[in-house]
Order: sequence, then C-alpha cells, then structure tokens
Amino acid sequence: MAAHSESSPVVPSVLPDQPQTGWAPWLRTIAQAINLLGIDAIQRRNDIAAEQQARQAADNLEVSYRQAQATMSGGGTVTWAAGRLAWTNRFLCLPVGGGMSSVGYIQIGQPVTDIPAGQVYTGVARTADATGVVLNAFEALYAAHTPGGDPTAINFYIESYTVSFSAPSNWLLIATINGDDGSAKLGTGQILP
Repeated sequence: MAAHSESSPVVPSVLPDQPQTGWAPWLRTIAQAINLLGIDAIQRRNDIAAEQQARQAADNLEVSYRQAQATMSGGGTVTWAAGRLAWTNRFLCLPVGGGMSSVGYIQIGQPVTDIPAGQVYTGVARTADATGVVLNAFEALYAAHTPGGDPTAINFYIESYTVSFSAPSNWLLIATINGDDGSAKLGTGQILP
C-alpha cells in the first residue's frame, strides 16, 4: 500500500464527475446545501415559535374575556317588561387585560338602533331603541367586543338555542330569556322576573 503525503490530496474515484483539481467545488456545493438546510430549519423553528405565541395569545384572550364576563356590573336601572330589555347606564367589565381593550375596561351601552339582520339568528333585523331591545323566549343578547379596540367597540347579537352556534370568546352575555318563567338573567348574574 502506497503512503500519501499531506501535500497531495487523495481524490477518490467515487465522484465520477468531480474534476481532479481538488475538493473545493464539491465542498462548496455541500456547504451551500447544508446552509440552505440550516436556514430552512431556523425558519421552521421561528414559524413554530410564532404559531405557539399566537396560540398562547388567543388562549390568554379567551381567559381574559371569561374573566371580563365575571366582572360585569352596572347597567343603572335595568328593566325587563313587555318583551323589552332596557338599561339606563353602561354595563362595565373591568379591569380587563390581555390586550382586550385599549384602556383596560369594556363598556356596554344600550343599543338605540336596530340590530342588523346578519347579527340575529333569524336573519331579520331586531328592534332596538330608547325603550329597549326586543327579546323573545329562549333568546340571548350578546355584546361582541372588538379585541384590542376601544371600550365601546361593540356589536350586538341575538342567538337562540334553536339554532346551533358557538359564541366566540369575545362575546359577553348581556341577558338570556327563560321562556318557562319569563324571567331575564343578566350577564351580571341578576335575575329580573
């Protein structure tokens, strides 16, 4: 077996298209491939981290809205009569965190214009004016707050158990109507006969 010196590189014959000028071009190709794989791995790791952060932020927001529902208070004089729910002062959810509101609380005033058809489970606009919001048996009135928005960034929705739906986490219950006894249970926990 012949000995080789360190000054003369040994080029194996297993690289058929590799010129006998040395390893440099071939090593450059391998280095570029490894570099691309490394960049792809780093990018994928960053994508996974970003997905995890977004999922965590969404989970935190959901928990924050549940806590906001539990802190709901106010409403002034709240009345439930003749199929209309009315309140004289804002409902407040405070303090709220987790990026829910630009100022740390949510306020829900009584709607004084009709609730649009697209926000009512029947597909028909619902009367809402200074005398209250018309609600029927087994319906629920929700205030959907825009996450991160102004404290009054609210859209109202009316839903019923008769239509399958899942209230998003940013929907706060204002009231639900018990069709058996005609009472209204407010999102504050109060029950109006």
